[in-house]
Amino acid sequence: MLWRHLPQTQKIFGLYSLNGFAASYYKQRKKIALKLQNPRIQQITFHTFRHWKGRTEYRRTKDILYVMRLLGHRNIKNTLIYT
Repeated sequence: MLWRHLPQTQKIFGLYSLNGFAASYYKQRKKIALKLQNPRIQQITFHTFRHWKGRTEYRRTKDILYVMRLLGHRNIKNTLIYT
């Protein structure tokens, strides 16, 4: 996980609390979906980005162990879901 590598005083999302960041994200996502008239945009979550990153890195490197470490998985079975 990302936070394991950060100093204890550093926040992942800057000054935002995680709830504030999520609320801002969901508000902007809704505005974009309405503006583009594409309701499927409302289905994009933080976890969607995690899956996208996992698949992208696997396609780029073809190294499942690298992706496993990148995503912070302890078990390779969890990583195989992304491929």
